[in-house]
Amino acid sequence: MIGPDDPQQPQFQMSVSGEEALGVYANLVVISHTDTEVIMDFAIGLPGIEQPVVRSRIVMAPAQAKRFEAALSENLGIYESQFGKIADPGQTDDSSE
Repeated sequence: MIGPDDPQQPQFQMSVSGEEALGVYANLVVISHTDTEVIMDFAIGLPGIEQPVVRSRIVMAPAQAKRFEAALSENLGIYESQFGKIADPGQTDDSSE
């Protein structure tokens, strides 16, 4: 597994400033696609708001989306190894059977 100090880790610098540095909170993502793009609409749904509001739309080529999927999976594995398993509210606990 590649970590932040691993020599295999690609080295580059990014800058984040202004509003982007604050980030955007989303508690919902809707993913759609065409034959050439994967579209992710990150939204927030709150009590009292009739429909979720899209806060950010990310459009990627399918190959880039595949790399994003792998990077997200790897990073969630690292997170769980440091902080414990992330509970998935959509899955039932089979240990009680």
